[in-house]
Amino acid sequence: MAWYVANFHWVLYVTGALTATLTLMALRPAQQFKAMFGAELTDPRLILVARQFGVVVGMLGLLLIYVGYEPSGRFPILALAIVSKASLVMLLTLNIKHFGGTSARQVIIADALMVVLYVAYLAAA
Repeated sequence: MAWYVANFHWVLYVTGALTATLTLMALRPAQQFKAMFGAELTDPRLILVARQFGVVVGMLGLLLIYVGYEPSGRFPILALAIVSKASLVMLLTLNIKHFGGTSARQVIIADALMVVLYVAYLAAA
């Protein structure tokens, strides 16, 4: 487990970069929302919320990359990432019947794996 802790920065770089790709939701909300959730996004108020979601999740991704370089901030950022990703996994899983033909299943798998990796690091560190 010492090897995992010593090389955990690579996990943060990769998972941070994957998480930061949601910044695309801020730039192209209708297209990204359709791909991720399978629904048309036409209401300007919901577009604003989708853009904000993209900004917040994108910032989380950048913070994960940052704590790869700066280990002193890992605990709070990983705690935030665990809560954020676990809640998304739970919500998508409980409502999966509404997300056929979307990338929701991939999001569930990827984010659940990230939660496991982060929890394993915190338990070992």
